[in-house]
Amino acid sequence: MDYKILLDEAIKHGEILAFLRGEKEYRIEISQYMPGVEPTDAGKVLSKAIYKRYKESPVTKEIFEDALIKMLDGDAMDIYLVVLYVTSQMFKEKNNIAPFKINKDFIITKLQNKIAENKKLLLEYIKLSDGFIKKGVWNSIERFDSVCNTEYGFRLIVE
Repeated sequence: MDYKILLDEAIKHGEILAFLRGEKEYRIEISQYMPGVEPTDAGKVLSKAIYKRYKESPVTKEIFEDALIKMLDGDAMDIYLVVLYVTSQMFKEKNNIAPFKINKDFIITKLQNKIAENKKLLLEYIKLSDGFIKKGVWNSIERFDSVCNTEYGFRLIVE
């Protein structure tokens, strides 16, 4: 499957949020070797769709950033997804495999605020777009927070 074509279609139809959420035909399965259940494979979305499209159309960076910001006004699943996208992007930036750097200062600040505001929900569970329930999300966020602090110089959890 060509994920870039799928992204092109999502943008054409105004469904970039559905694409990033992995809803319906936009679901990108995570590897069978990855533990747990995730809404979509954020790393694959970045590498095989966002970055490929960016090379042809640099405006893709702004479309991606705007979508992340909109997702932060969504539910707990959206906030968790932004955590997955941001941490994957930071890894790719640090290892020079991302073709662009996101406007992390603005996105991280909003993400930190939304994590704090939604801590109670994130401590319980999130409901994925396919109806599955994912528990232990807060533990994952704490793990990502530790990695972000150690590797990238910022925190996800601020209290």
